[in-house]
Amino acid sequence: MFDIISVSNDRLIAVVCSETNKIYLKGWVLRKANSSVVIMRKSHRIALLAFELALIVIFSLVPINLGAASLALTLLPVLVIALTQDFKTAVFGGLIMGITSLIGAFTVGAASLTAPLFRNPLVSVLPRVCVPAIAWAVNRGLVKLCQKIMQKNKEYTADKAQAAESGEEQAKESADYRVAEESNASASDCSSSRAEKNSIKEKIKSDKNLSRPVRALIDAVSSALGVCGNTALVLGMIWLFYGGKTVGDSAITPEFMAGLVSLNFVIEVVVMTVLTPPIVYAIRKQQEKNG
Repeated sequence: MFDIISVSNDRLIAVVCSETNKIYLKGWVLRKANSSVVIMRKSHRIALLAFELALIVIFSLVPINLGAASLALTLLPVLVIALTQDFKTAVFGGLIMGITSLIGAFTVGAASLTAPLFRNPLVSVLPRVCVPAIAWAVNRGLVKLCQKIMQKNKEYTADKAQAAESGEEQAKESADYRVAEESNASASDCSSSRAEKNSIKEKIKSDKNLSRPVRALIDAVSSALGVCGNTALVLGMIWLFYGGKTVGDSAITPEFMAGLVSLNFVIEVVVMTVLTPPIVYAIRKQQEKNG
């Protein structure tokens, strides 16, 4: 028999056992443990995001030049954030990338031929906000598509196995009980089939059920399309505002646009497609480990 000895703010604090006269704390212990876990998770997430955002700033202000090409590694942390965090955080990472690109056009990259173009926020900021949104949407869409394909395949396999099993059972039944058993068997088969399909759906709800190669392929495709979206949107904005005009010392002609996209685009697609999946995989493993 337990008696309540302490209540605070309508929450049970402690109970006493009348038989043993021992006091048992209840409620706050569990809440305290849960709050500690939540705080640890939030702290880890904030630290990870701070590191990734710092990389965005560093890569934006310190570009890597490979001969005539300039490698925009700033896309790497943006894509990693898009594939490991929620939509709002991904868009925020793209916004930081765009703002640092805008600042760079006035500071460290002021001497570049393209600096006057990127001093327009609609060229430097807006497309970069859309890049993680594209990668995030493509990634989630491909995950759901693969989950549906897996679900259909498993349901088909389960139905086929169930049909073969029921056929064998019916063959073994005697003729006297076949009619009586058919109604009960059909009802049980339908219920078991529904239960099995529901269990399959529950198992496939999480993308953890996707194999590592499939997940890596999805991440690679999402990264590649994110880079394509960045290039297409930036060039589209440049042509929309400055097409056929002379900005600084540069005439914005189709040849000028082709020169911007030719070498850099190929390098960025290859590098981001190769580097992003393993980094994303490592971060997801750490997130699973931390709960």
